[in-house]
Amino acid sequence: MAKYIEVQADIDRLPDCIGDRLITTKEELLWDIDQRTKSLLDSLASSNRHTARYFSVMEDLLKVFRSRIAHTILPRNLEDWWFYSYEISYHGVGLFLEHMGSAWLNEEQTDSDSQTIDQIFPLVFIPAKMLSVDEYAKLYEVEQVTVRQWIRRCKLRTVEKAGKEWRISELTDVPKRGFEPAQYRWRGRTLENLPEGFDFLNEYIMATLIKGDTADTYKVLFTDGSGPNPKKLAYELTNEERERLESFFIANPDVSFASESHHYWWKKKEPDPDESEEDDE
Repeated sequence: MAKYIEVQADIDRLPDCIGDRLITTKEELLWDIDQRTKSLLDSLASSNRHTARYFSVMEDLLKVFRSRIAHTILPRNLEDWWFYSYEISYHGVGLFLEHMGSAWLNEEQTDSDSQTIDQIFPLVFIPAKMLSVDEYAKLYEVEQVTVRQWIRRCKLRTVEKAGKEWRISELTDVPKRGFEPAQYRWRGRTLENLPEGFDFLNEYIMATLIKGDTADTYKVLFTDGSGPNPKKLAYELTNEERERLESFFIANPDVSFASESHHYWWKKKEPDPDESEEDDE
């Protein structure tokens, strides 16, 4: 088994294998945004995963975000262990300033296996519009009761509770038939009112749900996501248990649906003409 050593921001110099890859200037940030968004839009255009409307909304959000960054004054030089990141999700597109508290390196200190982020500051955010159930139903020409049923059965996951009413991100397509795998993340807050049988959730930060081995079963993998060997727990669920767990995640403001999220903080590598491009996110 490979051995790893931990370096810490308060006592160690930032290793070159990390520092060379972090986004630390506005110029690097704009170049990275251009490259990443082009790749993302090309991927969306060539796949059948989303509708033309989803593509149009995403393209507009990314254009506004890029323009906002170009006209925002950012520090010229960041201190070691600080970097910029940006996230594209059903919430919208956001820019963050983050601080890495520690990292795990291989013995040769040529590669980082995992990192701990201990501070995050939001800088710029371009929100996606949140639609009412009625607005969403009219947009896709379905009945309100159908939309509410989709939410109740966890077919629509990019939704939020606003008082007693639901709001649905404009980056939400009509659900496909059958079960779609899902991933949820929560971090930095203690989840309360945990569903029965899941009192251990605060020991983890992420849950990944996939189809089980039989038609009416599902699998969920919980992970704490830290260190070179994160703690994991695998569970097998019935459909009723899966819907109960997902309903808790969807209604909880401290939990995010992560399957449609893209979080970038390593600089995108320029493609090597002799090698296929790697996607490190």
